Amino acid sequence: MSNMEKYQKNESMYKSNESILDWVMGAVKWLGYWALVVYYALQSPTLSTKDKAEIVAALAYLILPVDLIPDAIPVVGIIDDAAILWAIFKLLVVIDEEVKRKAAEKVRQWFD
Repeated sequence: MSNMEKYQKNESMYKSNESILDWVMGAVKWLGYWALVVYYALQSPTLSTKDKAEIVAALAYLILPVDLIPDAIPVVGIIDDAAILWAIFKLLVVIDEEVKRKAAEKVRQWFD
């Protein structure tokens, strides 16, 4: 194998590793952003106690390894998961832009 072939092989491996690292860093930034949105939302005086309780309940449900209704039960088993997803999407609308701006700024501060 010539030096040029070795160089090209190493170069392609480097680019491959670089793209994997870019993907991982993108995922870390995305997760960090949403974790900070939740953190700042729970501290926000503009968010109602009911909405804060729904955020905590949704997080607890996602973390717990047990479904309220097992997914093996046709149709009904998916309803509890759909209800949690609906609650999360609803909460994303309720969280004000100031909370999202603070989270984005902190992610930029940490990673850029």
